[in-house]
Amino acid sequence: MDTNPQEDDSGSRSKTVLRVPADQRDRHATLRQLADAEGWVCHICMEPVERLHDASRDHVPPYSKGGRTVRLAHKRCNSEAGNR
Repeated sequence: MDTNPQEDDSGSRSKTVLRVPADQRDRHATLRQLADAEGWVCHICMEPVERLHDASRDHVPPYSKGGRTVRLAHKRCNSEAGNR
């Protein structure tokens, strides 16, 4: 797993993000590692993610638009955000 700081449009460094290797097959372990790396906080609403069951991976930008960076999000937040 690779973590590296990302730069936003203004050129300033933002929160460290986790890049999840494609060869990792244990989805729950990977999601737990992502949650640990993100401090168990949803990057969309900035509220705590209480349980792994409530967590999801959010591609930033959306996967359909070429997103490869994965961030932690609540399932409901990720669903509401959709393809934006």
